[in-house]
Amino acid sequence: MSKLEDFVSKDVPLWCGVLIVIVVLEFLLFTGLWGLRLLKNVHRIDKSNDLVCKEQRFPGESGFAYAYAPGARKNSPYLLLNRYDGDRKQSVSELIDLNTQEKIHTWAMDVNPVWDTVDYKSKFTDLKRDAPTDRFRNIHTLLFKDGSVVFTPISNSLLLKFNKAGKLVWVSEHHFHHTTELDHEGNIWAPSTIVPSSMDNGNDYKATFKSNINFADDALTKLSPEGKIRYLKSVAHLLVENGLGHLIYGRGTNFRDPIHLNDIQPALKDGEYWKKGDLFISMRNQSMVLLYRPFTNKILWYSLGPWIHQHDVDIISDHEIGVFNNNAITKGKFMEVDAFEVDGFNQYLVYNFVTKKFSTPFDKGFEKLEIRTTTQGLGELYPHNKLFVEETNYGRLIVFDKKGEVEWQYINRAKDGKVYLLNWSRLVPRNVGDEVRKLVNK
Repeated sequence: MSKLEDFVSKDVPLWCGVLIVIVVLEFLLFTGLWGLRLLKNVHRIDKSNDLVCKEQRFPGESGFAYAYAPGARKNSPYLLLNRYDGDRKQSVSELIDLNTQEKIHTWAMDVNPVWDTVDYKSKFTDLKRDAPTDRFRNIHTLLFKDGSVVFTPISNSLLLKFNKAGKLVWVSEHHFHHTTELDHEGNIWAPSTIVPSSMDNGNDYKATFKSNINFADDALTKLSPEGKIRYLKSVAHLLVENGLGHLIYGRGTNFRDPIHLNDIQPALKDGEYWKKGDLFISMRNQSMVLLYRPFTNKILWYSLGPWIHQHDVDIISDHEIGVFNNNAITKGKFMEVDAFEVDGFNQYLVYNFVTKKFSTPFDKGFEKLEIRTTTQGLGELYPHNKLFVEETNYGRLIVFDKKGEVEWQYINRAKDGKVYLLNWSRLVPRNVGDEVRKLVNK
């Protein structure tokens, strides 16, 4: 008998067998996790698979479809169409005249050279890997009268400003995400995340870039037109300082993102219930909208619901606000998109500060048109009692009335037949669009 056969034929003690099983199981677990990381990285290297809408809707529909003739809507706004262009294989911003139905200008920014010049360290994002030119998303691009644009290329990354020719103007190296809005003084307000966390709410407190994030310390951030940070306030701190600390500390032991700040809407003029410079703030994971006065650090009003995981709050009169309600209920799963399920359809909720009542004037339209983006999305009142909605998850922009009659629609379909994601488009006032049009046509 050979030595190998002799070894195999020996009785193995029970403890030794158990030890071998444990070692094998640990090896399989390790290799399994390594494989998942590898698959995740392969997924990131694929430049388009997570930029295509996961559910392909609207068969046979593509591009713009207008229910009126060119030139028939002289008071309509312009549209800044922020989208991933599946033909060009990059995100673009396009200025559309919704009256003449013309494309006026395209901003197609090349971000790759920027990543070679900035020394940006983040545990959230590897810019060269996650946001190259053929992959980044120009989230909620903001257009200025001089034709320049500001956007963040991926969640929790820096803020960029490009001129009308697509050349870099400045970079703000902080951890920005979601929306960008202008206040009455021309400053830029954007949600950000403070890293390391300023809040002792888990072992991310005073963490390094190498550690795992356990608490997302979202903040209100105001920048000058030149990209310099002028104001930074942790939302968690302002809640605690206004007697709402239980919303942060009372959510169990495994809730790393209790705020999820997704919109900051500055008041551009005085209303009956707010002053110029006050901020309406949307916090998705609290299903909460609040009114905050930075000068005094006071919360003036807030409401937990009736919206559920909402995005986008707008001031629509001197005593009303409108909120795009995703109406997305929690399913208890971890992954971002799969964690929610729309309960029927989205909504546009209007709150009246005088009557203290909520209304949903466009419900029939949402149901008729089956508008149901699970995450992201935005809504804004449109001329003649219509509503503008971006159904981000499904690549559709649409304007409709209370009965669901469509004014115009856009489907972000490429020549390969696939519908790609939209990147939070916005309406541009007529006077701003006219000025930009003159500049880019020179």
